[in-house]
Amino acid sequence: MKLEYLIPIDSNKSNLSTVETFKHNLQIIDEIKIDKKSLVYKNKIQFPFTISKDKIGNTKQIFFQLKLEIDETKDLNEINDFIRKLKSILFKISPNMQILDDGVSKFYSVQAYPLIYEVENLMRKLITKFMITNVGVDWIKNEVPDDLKNGIRTSNQDKTFLYNFDFIQLKSLLFSERYNRHKEELILKIKSITSESELNINELKSLLPSSNWEKYFSKELKISSKDLSDKWQELYDMRCLIAHNRTFSKDNFETVLRLIDEIKPHISNAIKNLDIVKVDSIDLNDLIQDMIVQLDNAAFIFINRFKLLMNKVNEILDSIDVKGTYGHSLEELNFQNRMGILLNASVINDKEMEDLIFLESIHLRTFSSLRIPISENELKKSFQIIESLEQTFS
Repeated sequence: MKLEYLIPIDSNKSNLSTVETFKHNLQIIDEIKIDKKSLVYKNKIQFPFTISKDKIGNTKQIFFQLKLEIDETKDLNEINDFIRKLKSILFKISPNMQILDDGVSKFYSVQAYPLIYEVENLMRKLITKFMITNVGVDWIKNEVPDDLKNGIRTSNQDKTFLYNFDFIQLKSLLFSERYNRHKEELILKIKSITSESELNINELKSLLPSSNWEKYFSKELKISSKDLSDKWQELYDMRCLIAHNRTFSKDNFETVLRLIDEIKPHISNAIKNLDIVKVDSIDLNDLIQDMIVQLDNAAFIFINRFKLLMNKVNEILDSIDVKGTYGHSLEELNFQNRMGILLNASVINDKEMEDLIFLESIHLRTFSSLRIPISENELKKSFQIIESLEQTFS
């Protein structure tokens, strides 16, 4: 494994003007020492390294470039502990430190992605078999409008149609709550009740919103739609770290292992129980409509572009000493406070902060179980803002 860091140095730091003074600062904790051409951790693990120094353009500022070799056959717990402490030292030397090569993230990502891929396609298998056995093989041809059939991932249409659904769309298909009938029917039913004797709790419950998982699988599998949905969302977050080349640590890898151990048995059991799942004719029409709604990809295009934009934002935030300056880690701050940090650092202006908060509100609504409609004008405005902000963060 290889690690490579670029460390810009403030021109005011005269104590960090040479390679030797930089090496000295790498040894500010007792556990890390330099022995010839290696960093030695706890007197037992050696990490061969090189350091070079250069100027930033025509300015008086300098930067150091640190490269390390990691032997993954050594104790991985100790290696991860060393890297965490090394990065802490480098960020103290320069809050603008940049990671150029992260072999550790690659090491864990390569192990994690096949596991995520397997459980994702297991979910596709469940939904495909569920639809085919209950709706029939011609439901796509007969029920889905041509413009949607032609529009979904036109560059990569799969004959196994549901394999064109994104990872997060699978979550919505199974776990988003929807009214079994029109919500107006529930309202009219409640309004029509004039006495307690007319109150039928079971009938009212049947009109409340529910997910496809709750209706067809949860009774047999003893896990709620919310529990499984939350785990799927967490796994999606891990998947995004890998897909967007973010830092992916041992802790992230262990989170993936835990989530797959918790999710996979339930999906496998759901597939086994498909023979006893029955869908009545009214629910069948609702089910088809759910699928058609999910094929309209505009909201999911927005989600993907927003996440790419936020990756750039997070890279900038990671380069700021948030804990030292504001007394809180990024994880402890809400979205608006994070954008306020960028505003204070003159990375964005007031209008751009307002735009980012608007985008986050649209992003949250795309995942809302309340299914608050997002208008065409709101999506159009969102894409225009994203294009403008992409220039800001490029």
